[in-house]
Amino acid sequence: MTLSETSSPITRRGFLGAIAAGTAAGCAPMERSQASPLGPFEWESQRARDLATARLLNSASGDKAAYTWFGGQCFAVRGDLEPVRLLFGLQGVFVTRLGPEWPARLDVTGEELWFYTDPDANAILETWENPYTSEERQVEPVRQALRLETDPGLLPWLSVGDKAIAVLERHTPSGPDSGDLRRDSSSRQFVADRSALTSPDVDSVPFVGTWQMAQSWPAWMNLDDASGYLFSRLFMRKASAWDELPDALLKAIDDRYGSLPL
Repeated sequence: MTLSETSSPITRRGFLGAIAAGTAAGCAPMERSQASPLGPFEWESQRARDLATARLLNSASGDKAAYTWFGGQCFAVRGDLEPVRLLFGLQGVFVTRLGPEWPARLDVTGEELWFYTDPDANAILETWENPYTSEERQVEPVRQALRLETDPGLLPWLSVGDKAIAVLERHTPSGPDSGDLRRDSSSRQFVADRSALTSPDVDSVPFVGTWQMAQSWPAWMNLDDASGYLFSRLFMRKASAWDELPDALLKAIDDRYGSLPL
């Protein structure tokens, strides 16, 4: 495949500035007659909060796994003077389960499966030509354990009209050396129906959302000595069943891993 830079050169500063401008525009004040209630989600108790979190990330019953599709694009960010470059797409699923102590204690675990894709055709990549070195690299999908931090201090909730927004963030050192100042950062935003989250008649609540990541280069890219990082912007959607995931993703999972205990 042939990779190209974004059609209009964007510097790192301009790239981040555009994000900030878009956020500011999205948060511009509405006319009072159009305004919706906006503020922190008020919980009756910690138990009510835990039940809503369980419904969002899995289910109130916690008797089976839940599946969330994600997909989007990955960009190289290398200093202020070099344009941000689209490298490839990313698509996958994270599988969530409630820990064995539920409902006495909320603990959300599971695993993530990532597949890198052609940004134009959206096909799963087997090989990738590094645009910086012209080296053809074997692409390595990711399968890793997942643990979502649901402590109240790490999972803020916002009420916006008839919707609720939850944010999960994770920031970890990117290298084995504890003195390494580089950090991998992840922020997932979940948007769901507010009334469903607190309804005793609802077991599992669907959501849509977004996920942004800034991470050090994956080892298979062979850019260990290069400055910069990989920035990913993704959409998310909770599926009602495993077979609701995209056919191409299901085939890629089956081809690589066979039958999974998901």
